[in-house]
Amino acid sequence: MIYKIVYHKDVDFDVREAKNYYRKINPELDKCFSDEIKSLIEKIAENPQHYQLSFEKIRSAYLNDFPFGIHFNLSEDTIEIFAIIHTSRNPKIWQEKK
Repeated sequence: MIYKIVYHKDVDFDVREAKNYYRKINPELDKCFSDEIKSLIEKIAENPQHYQLSFEKIRSAYLNDFPFGIHFNLSEDTIEIFAIIHTSRNPKIWQEKK
């Protein structure tokens, strides 16, 4: 099945903020971070039910090389990504976006 992927309006800000942080440390980290996010989103799209439910109907997938999680909801044919945030941040931040 092919899922439509939609993003909450704040996801772009979440990612931009992290990319800016990593770019200041090393420009190559910015690219690696972006590549890993894209790769994980592709994996989510291929098999979203593989990722466990973390909070009610929200599933979470975590990057391997960076301490970030992608939090999403799965409906019939749509994956809605609510947040891509650092694992140390309070999950209430993205739970309030639902």
